[in-house]
Amino acid sequence: MEEQIEELDIHRKNELISKTLYDKLKEYFESGGSLDTDDWLFYVEHKFEDESLLDIPQLQQERNSQFDFNESRIFKILKENGFFENQEYAPSQESRKILNKRFVEETVSIASLDNSKMMHFDLEGDVMKENNSYTVFLEEMEVFTKGIFSPTNIIEKWKSSEGPIEVQFVCGEDEYNFKPSYYDDWYDLGQPLTQINGMASIQ
Repeated sequence: MEEQIEELDIHRKNELISKTLYDKLKEYFESGGSLDTDDWLFYVEHKFEDESLLDIPQLQQERNSQFDFNESRIFKILKENGFFENQEYAPSQESRKILNKRFVEETVSIASLDNSKMMHFDLEGDVMKENNSYTVFLEEMEVFTKGIFSPTNIIEKWKSSEGPIEVQFVCGEDEYNFKPSYYDDWYDLGQPLTQINGMASIQ
C-alpha cells in the first residue's frame, strides 16, 4: 500500500492526475485496494477528467471499455521512452510492418526491433573461416553502439577450418586482439564483449 500511495503522490505532484482522482485513489489504497499496471497506465494517459466517475470499480470498468493495450499503444509508450526515434506508427508505413510480426503480445519483443536500443544476435551463426564471422560481428557492434565502438583494420585469421582463431583490430589509438575458441558454428564472444564493454564505459 505504501508504495502505491508514494507513486500516487508523485503522479499528483507532476499533475498527471486530477486532485479529485488523487483523493479518491488515496482513500481506495488506504482501505486496502490496489491497482495493476494497466490501470495506472490508463489513469495517467487519460488523466480521468470525467469527475463524475469517482467509484474505483466504475473507473476500472471504464478503463476496460475504453482502453485497448494494442500495438499502437505499445509503440507510443516505447517511443516516449526513446525507442523508434526516427519512425512513426501508421498502418501504411514501415513501422506497421515491423509491429505486425506477432510481437504484439510481448512488449519487450517489439522493443527489440529497434536495433539502436537492443540487439538480437544469433550465437549459432554459421561461424566459419569463409564467412569472416567475427569481422561481421565487430562491424555490427559499431552500428549498434552508434560509433562509440569503432574498429578499424580488422584482421581475422583461421589456421584451419576448426581454428585456432585470432582476431585483431584497432580502436582509437589502441590495438586489440582476442582468440575465440572454436565451437562448431557457434560464436565465442566472451573476450570481445568484455573489451567492447570496457571501451564503451570509458566514453
